[in-house]
Amino acid sequence: MIAITKNILKEYYKFKNNISCNFGILEGFFLNFQPFVVSINQLQSIGYETSTIMRLIQEKKTMDKLNSRIINVSTQDELIQKSKLKLLLTETEQTSNYLTINILENTNIRKRYTGSYEKGESRTIAKKHIKQLLEDESNIKIYDTYMSLTTNYQYNINLLKFILPRNAVIKLYMREESFPETAKNNMFKNALLSYRNDLAITCLKIDSNIHDRYIKSNNQTILLTSGLRYLQSKTKDFTYVVSVN
Repeated sequence: MIAITKNILKEYYKFKNNISCNFGILEGFFLNFQPFVVSINQLQSIGYETSTIMRLIQEKKTMDKLNSRIINVSTQDELIQKSKLKLLLTETEQTSNYLTINILENTNIRKRYTGSYEKGESRTIAKKHIKQLLEDESNIKIYDTYMSLTTNYQYNINLLKFILPRNAVIKLYMREESFPETAKNNMFKNALLSYRNDLAITCLKIDSNIHDRYIKSNNQTILLTSGLRYLQSKTKDFTYVVSVN
C-alpha cells in the first residue's frame, strides 16, 4: 500500500462515482496505481461527514472496491509511515521525511512488473512471457557480459533461439577483452545462427560500466538480475523486471 494526497484522493473518488474529474491527475495516478491508505482527516477535508467515514470503516467490501483502507493519523508523514511502501503520490512538490513521487512529472521510480523464482523453481512462465513481450519487436539489444562464457554457452543458445522473434535485428553486447574472447563471441553468434538463420546478429563490446543484464527493445526494457543463463537454468534464484519505455 502507498499514501496519496487529498487532491488525488478527491479526483479518484469523483471518478469512482462518475463525477467530472481532473483526468491529468487521474492519468498520473493510474500509471503509479497501488492500493492506498487514507486518513480520516483527508476524507473530512474533501467533504465526507464523520458518520459516512465511520460507516466506510465498517464496510470492508466498499473499501476493497475503492482499493483503499482508512486509518486514523494526524499528519501526512504518519500516513506515509503506515503505508507498506513508505511513499506518497503527489500532484505538487511536497516536503516530507519520506519518499514523494510527483505523478505529473517523470521519475526514475516507477511501477514495474516482476517475476521472481527461487532456486529449483521452473522458469517456464517467465520464458513464455519474455518471448511474448519480444514477439512484435524488430530491433533487440541484449546486454550480458558473460553471455558466451563456456559454462553459460549452451544455456544461452537454447534460450535465445526460443525467445527471439523471427527476422529481428539482434545486437549482442558481451565481453571482448582479447582475441580469444572475440573468437568465442563469434562462435556464439554462429551457433545461434545455425538454429535461427532468419536473424541478423551483431556482436558488440559491452560498456565496462554496465553491470546488470538487460534485454532492450523499442517498447520495453527487461532487467535480468542474474543473467540469461538463469532464465534457462534453475541452479540459482532469478528475477526479471519489465518496464515499458
